[in-house]
Amino acid sequence: MADIADAGDRNVDNVLRIWERAHPRLIEALVVGDLKIGKVMQYCKSSKDKQLEEFVQDCEDREIDKVIRAAVRRRDNRNISLDTGTVFEALQQQEKRQAGSVVIRVGRLQRTVILVGQDLLKPDPILKRELDL
Repeated sequence: MADIADAGDRNVDNVLRIWERAHPRLIEALVVGDLKIGKVMQYCKSSKDKQLEEFVQDCEDREIDKVIRAAVRRRDNRNISLDTGTVFEALQQQEKRQAGSVVIRVGRLQRTVILVGQDLLKPDPILKRELDL
């Protein structure tokens, strides 16, 4: 099979294992080129349900990284310096209004980044004024 596919024996073996063990969404991502064989093999060490969770988390992390990199690269990027207490208070109020709306995740970045959705600003005129939006 490796000769027919013009691929190495290892890749053929890995693809056969992926067909057996990988979540269908990961196979789809592999076929369209969103994932590489090696990465799917890493996911295959987990259960199919866990594979999908890990894949989604990695996709979210990549998208967040893109947003952060774009914001840092922007020439007109302004330094927003908010009072930490005000931000935390706004987050607490948002969580009281809508339980589960504030999510804290550990990311791969080596710094702390707080991403605030527009929904947080609407009911909080003080925070909106501080951000000058």
